[in-house]
Amino acid sequence: MLSILIPIYNFDCRALVQTLDLQCQKANIPYEIICLDDASNPDFQQVNSHLNELSPQIKYQYLSTNIGRAKIRNQLTRLASYDCLLFMDCDAKVGSEDYISNYLKMINEDSVICGGRIYSSSPPDNQELKLHWLYGKQREQLPAPVRQQQPYTSFMTNNFLIAKHLMLAHPFEETLIQYGHEDTLFGLALQQKKIAIQHIDNPLQHIGLEQTSTFLHKQNQAIKNLIQLLDAGHPISTKLIRTHQRLRYWGLILLLKPFQKKIQQLAYQQLLRGSEKLLWLDVWKLMVFLNFRN
Repeated sequence: MLSILIPIYNFDCRALVQTLDLQCQKANIPYEIICLDDASNPDFQQVNSHLNELSPQIKYQYLSTNIGRAKIRNQLTRLASYDCLLFMDCDAKVGSEDYISNYLKMINEDSVICGGRIYSSSPPDNQELKLHWLYGKQREQLPAPVRQQQPYTSFMTNNFLIAKHLMLAHPFEETLIQYGHEDTLFGLALQQKKIAIQHIDNPLQHIGLEQTSTFLHKQNQAIKNLIQLLDAGHPISTKLIRTHQRLRYWGLILLLKPFQKKIQQLAYQQLLRGSEKLLWLDVWKLMVFLNFRN
């Protein structure tokens, strides 16, 4: 009935898998939990290899070469035994005792169900993790009615239910190797094929907060992926692209160009120093984008 599919990279996901296993047992359904490790460091491989000892329904495998966020999800789809697929990120925590049962009530062969993402209500003690937490709380932790207003652009890969036949027919774009925007492109593909997305409040908590420098590095990678998609002719609309389009329309891009590097450095330093204003993040991302687009 249900294949739970978890791509793993450098994270101990034993607690997550144990919780899911117990909830599936309680639901008394046929299930499997497939954990596919995308060439994590040996220490994490050793820790997560113990998942195979927990239950016959849990399968842990590891890859010798990193294949990326999109390709590994397509591979997990092919490994799945059941027709209903539940994808999630490994750096997550189940926050509800009814997480699995909530999804079982929503199974639909013709639509995608997105449960959403939440973050801890309290900020992290480590200031290096605070930017990621702020971004998640303000930009990603959105209730279902808000996400449903823009169902396709609100799609995230961290927590969604989909029929296997839909995934096989509409796999993730494997040309995106680095971090970022595989979910954007997938949502666009669903929209073009008129496959419905239903957002519900059945979130996973994101516990894999990253230090500011790592978070910004991944944002940089995501912008590069966005440029790649634009160059390939995909009609993608994000907040960053819309801001750039408005500035170009007003003729402000040329005025910004001479100051671009200084503004980018200033914004970057403000973020590294712990500024809690996400406006600095928006400014920094825009300046990075302008390195590729005039």
